Amino acid sequence: ELVHMATDRGISIEDYLGKTEEIKGDVIGELQRYVGAEGALAPIVKHTELWIDKPMLKGIEIVDTPGLNDPILSRSETTKQFLVKCDVVFLLSYVGQFLTSNDIQFLTKTLPVEGIRKAVIIGSKLDSGILDYSKRGRCDFMEAYRASVRNYNAQASANINRCCSGSYCSPVMLTLKESL
Repeated sequence: ELVHMATDRGISIEDYLGKTEEIKGDVIGELQRYVGAEGALAPIVKHTELWIDKPMLKGIEIVDTPGLNDPILSRSETTKQFLVKCDVVFLLSYVGQFLTSNDIQFLTKTLPVEGIRKAVIIGSKLDSGILDYSKRGRCDFMEAYRASVRNYNAQASANINRCCSGSYCSPVMLTLKESL
């Protein structure tokens, strides 16, 4: 699948095999070539590393994986391989579909199996919800923010309650329910 993507983008894989490239200068601009769905070289990138030269960060590694729902199956496998090495997992869940059944299954099934004992859930793209809310009528930012947060918490509660509707509610789900 990745070979086909690279070929379709006119990339000669042989030119890059075993090579490491270092970006200097406009890191963010150059990085776009290597990552993301639109990155020209993304199909052949094994991984990307960024360094921040700060003593207080010594010994800390943050790995941004493609996630488990990546359309390219090998990227989902890469994510699974990293899980066993993690002390903490930060789960980004799009607030427009906050804590979906896939997210909940990841938290309740995948993480415990992989030995992950700590997860932090982050609602991503909250700004898009605030913009959607504010477009419906005239309101200020704080009103749109509060309404969006209420909406997303209600959505997450409904999803969690649906998972706990049976006779058993996992400890992970109880913790999630209490922390909303």
